[in-house]
Amino acid sequence: MVNKKRKSIIISVVALIVILAGIFVLVMINSGSRPSKKVVKSSSIKILSKSSSSSISSSSSSERPIDSADYTLSMGERLASQPLEVIGQISIPDLKINLPIFRDAGDTQILYGAGTVGDNSTIGVGNISLASHHVFYIAGAESYLFSPLTAARTGMLIFLTDKTYVYEYKIDNLFVVPDTDLSVLDPVGDNSVVTLIYCVNFTGPDRAIVRGTLVSKKAFVESDKTVQDYFTGPFNQIPANQVGGLG
Repeated sequence: MVNKKRKSIIISVVALIVILAGIFVLVMINSGSRPSKKVVKSSSIKILSKSSSSSISSSSSSERPIDSADYTLSMGERLASQPLEVIGQISIPDLKINLPIFRDAGDTQILYGAGTVGDNSTIGVGNISLASHHVFYIAGAESYLFSPLTAARTGMLIFLTDKTYVYEYKIDNLFVVPDTDLSVLDPVGDNSVVTLIYCVNFTGPDRAIVRGTLVSKKAFVESDKTVQDYFTGPFNQIPANQVGGLG
């Protein structure tokens, strides 16, 4: 009788262990299958700066994510609300691109907008080169930052402003270069141009270039209201709730 009782207890304990192990496995499977809502996959940008010889590459940012700007603010207030040094704003109406322009193109700058690359950071003078991310693998990726540039075509207009003037450029060249090609930062004769740089794909070394030549410069207050309105639309930044890391 004692042996039968002991055997019954052992069977009960083993059964309990099996049940608990099964529950543990189910919990782990369910936990591991939940997708993260805060992971942003983006290709890195690596074009060397002539002045610093440092590369521009993506990584996780320690800065807090920020929401798109409050549309009730004036353009100046919106630019001032960004957490980095803002020198202007870029708008490409045909592509629904509207972003702050930051001085320098470090990890944080190109996460929130466009950053200046190379020695020149003066809008309307020489070759001002701007870089930002081509975003992948999140909902709406094709609309964020420089991702819409994949649909750029010659003849489209690019508008830059430094809050004093509006500079209108017309796209006249689209090409691809290796990520180490510094020539895209060089002056283009005596022309005033804007050079936009973004990654062709997630892992490849090539960088797509969208270049426009300056066709007009007007005081902001004297520019057409339609043009002024381009700079008051929503920023196409990555929403704060989707910012968590960059690949």
